[in-house]
Amino acid sequence: MKDSSLYVRATQQAWSIYLARNNTVAPEDERRCTLERFVRERWQAGEIDLDELTCSGLSFLQRLHVLPEHR
Repeated sequence: MKDSSLYVRATQQAWSIYLARNNTVAPEDERRCTLERFVRERWQAGEIDLDELTCSGLSFLQRLHVLPEHR
């Protein structure tokens, strides 16, 4: 059985780092939900390394298109 807290921790770490690098982004920004979904999907696909999930999450956030309401 997979440890679901793994993807939760990876999401939290990636989001914390992203917020630290982007001080204009609010903690409740909708990109947080998108990040969690992405990391959960990677975890469900078999990725079980916390650091890899965290780095993948950060890379994903960098690739996201800026939404019009965040410009």
